[in-house]
Parts: sequence; C-alpha cells; structure tokens
Amino acid sequence: MEIPPFSYLSLLLTTLILILISSLAYRVTYQRRSFKRRNQRAGAGFKTVPILGTLPYFLLNRHRFLDWTTAILAAHPTHTAVFQRPGAALGVITANPAVVEHILKSNFLNYPKGPRFMSLLFDFLGTGIFNVDGDLWKHQPNTVQIL
Repeated sequence: MEIPPFSYLSLLLTTLILILISSLAYRVTYQRRSFKRRNQRAGAGFKTVPILGTLPYFLLNRHRFLDWTTAILAAHPTHTAVFQRPGAALGVITANPAVVEHILKSNFLNYPKGPRFMSLLFDFLGTGIFNVDGDLWKHQPNTVQIL
C-alpha cells in the first residue's frame, strides 16, 4: 500500500509546527528564568509575566505609578531596576545619581536614543538636550553655557 504524497506534506508540516511551538516555549521559559536570576542577583525588582513582561503590573499600579516605582527602587540596593517590556525587550529605571550622571554626562554617546524615541517625544521636548543624539547633543551643552 502506497502513502499519498499529501500525507508526507501534512506530516512534515505537523512536525515543523511542533518544533516551532516547543522552541518558542523553551525560549520563553529560558528568558523568564534568566531575567528572574538577574533580578534576584540584583535584589528586589519588578515582577514579570511571560511574553507580557511587567506590563500587567505597570497597568495595575498606573494610579500610583510614582509611589510604586519609588518603593521598588528604594528596596533595591543600587536604586536601579530592570523591567521587561512585552516581547522580552528590557528597560531600566534608576534613582541613583551616579548612574544618571554616567548616562547623561560621562558616557552619553554610548546610550543613543534613536529615531523612535526622538519622534515620540519631539512634540514635548523638541530638539532639546534630552531628545537629541550625536552632533546635536554636542552642540546643546555649549548653548546652555552661553545662557
């Protein structure tokens, strides 16, 4: 008895789907464990949910966001915490003056904002010192010194 060719195709497709699902599940699990380990090593931090990151907790605490983040940062030894945005992208919130100085003054060029950030905040910040990169940023401190 001969197996029709479409059976091979459906078997191959099913196998590929199972491999994709299992690799996705492994990746989500591994990233969550890795992120939890980083947060546990550093001390207290934001709780995360797979795939959604810290978004559910941000939404639950939106009415008291500043108090909530201040409490988390105060409990953290370095006053800096990492949070996970949806899709495993990471962000940082800090209340440590040394870290703020490092980012905004000492090594500013190592922390580019990029066109997306600048376009989102352009109406609010324009081309001011907090919303530019590269050559425009180098020109801004000179402008402030003149004032």
